[in-house]
Order: sequence, then C-alpha cells, then structure tokens
Amino acid sequence: MAAAIAMVPAAAMASDDDDWEIGIVLDAAATSRKLALGARDKNLGLGHSDLFLSGPLGEFLSAEAALAVHTVDGRLDRHADKLLLRTQPFAAGLSAVAGRF
Repeated sequence: MAAAIAMVPAAAMASDDDDWEIGIVLDAAATSRKLALGARDKNLGLGHSDLFLSGPLGEFLSAEAALAVHTVDGRLDRHADKLLLRTQPFAAGLSAVAGRF
C-alpha cells in the first residue's frame, strides 16, 4: 500500500520585479515494500522534490535556480537541475544567459 503527498504551493512573495520568487514541490510517500522499477523505496521516502528561486542581482542581472532532492536506495540524493545568470535585454531585445541548464 502506498500513500503519497504532493504539495505544490508556488509561493511568489510579490509581483514586483525587484523581489525574489520562491517555489516548492514536495513529493513524499510511505510504502510497505519497495516498488518495481525503482519508483519508490520501502518505508518513508522522498520523491523528486524541487526548490525554485528566481530574482534580481542588481540592476543588470537576474538569477534562477532549481534544486532537486529525492531518496535513492535509502540515501538522500541532491543536485542542481538549473542554475542561470541572465542579463537584462540589450538594445536589440537580446539578452545573454550563462549557467547550467
């Protein structure tokens, strides 16, 4: 038997462009046995859960980050899905983006 909880409150602090935005996706489950194809570990486990951050870094730059955590074989695995640094649009409407996609 499996029970799953999914919380998806993408909580934007404010709609102003000068503020940071934060979002969370939490996926937790409890099972009485390990599920096939490595979908879930036995007992309480954390599914693919994410933390999103986005906001300005001064007048000309902005940053975005998506960090993920989940359990694999009883261990907590964490990694960065996306880390970006973006410039404000130039005169022609183009912007430069650098980071890990």
